[in-house]
Amino acid sequence: MQINKVNRNAINSYNTIKKTKTAGSSAKPSGKFDSVEFDFAQSIESAKANIASRLAAEANIAKIKQLQDEYEGDSCPTSAEEITQAILGE
Repeated sequence: MQINKVNRNAINSYNTIKKTKTAGSSAKPSGKFDSVEFDFAQSIESAKANIASRLAAEANIAKIKQLQDEYEGDSCPTSAEEITQAILGE
């Protein structure tokens, strides 16, 4: 079986990674590294608030549409006089 150059590079890379992992925590990377911290809590809360507000808006639109259908034309169960009296506080 003939091993070509690509396969040899893959095997060498695997052996290097294997040696690094077996060295344990005592092996430290060489060079300078920046540290990065991520705070996903704020992003998650923002996404939840956005979803909740969209659902509330959709629910209100559905309720308004339902009421419009129920009260369309002359099918309003409350007379105009009763509505006027309620607005005026009588």
